[in-house]
Amino acid sequence: DMGWDAYRETVLKRQKAMGLVAPDTRLAPRDMGLPAWSSLTPDQKRLHARQMEALAAQIAQADDQFGRILDELHKLGKLDNTIILFASDNGASGEGGVDGNFSEVRNLNGVRPGFQENLAQIDAWGGPGTTPNYATAWAIAANTPFRYVKQSTYEGGTRVPMILSWPKAMAQAGGVRDQYHHVIDIGPTVLEAAGIRDIL
Repeated sequence: DMGWDAYRETVLKRQKAMGLVAPDTRLAPRDMGLPAWSSLTPDQKRLHARQMEALAAQIAQADDQFGRILDELHKLGKLDNTIILFASDNGASGEGGVDGNFSEVRNLNGVRPGFQENLAQIDAWGGPGTTPNYATAWAIAANTPFRYVKQSTYEGGTRVPMILSWPKAMAQAGGVRDQYHHVIDIGPTVLEAAGIRDIL
């Protein structure tokens, strides 16, 4: 409900407190002619808040199911010797445009619903009858502090977090790494950790 502008400020403050970004990090500008949250009408704010609520529900569901896997590994006594790697494939998706989009399928066919058509779907947003994308301004907020969204060469499109856990083998648990890594490093590293040096 705070909107994408206040959300970005809140996230950046938390990132600094956690040591995830440098203390002097500044937000990239909100670009692409996207509106300030304060400029939206009450109905626009209501629709856009619902868009992020639906995403939050999706993430909460995924988190719950992932937790069940971790609980089972713990019960089996295998959690400490299991490599767990969590990463995104790219920055947040900006395909929703200014108003968001309740139907990705329609969007792929070149039919973009306008605000009123999206608003009519507010109660169904995120349910089984929709395949939604939130507004691009939410995607930029999700990529805080970086600029832009996936499918771009800006850091908001290409730079993502990664969480790695392997308690049995990691000497410095809970550390934050700031070295540059690339997704192509993951496969060979996991193979080496498994003792597989030659797969040909």
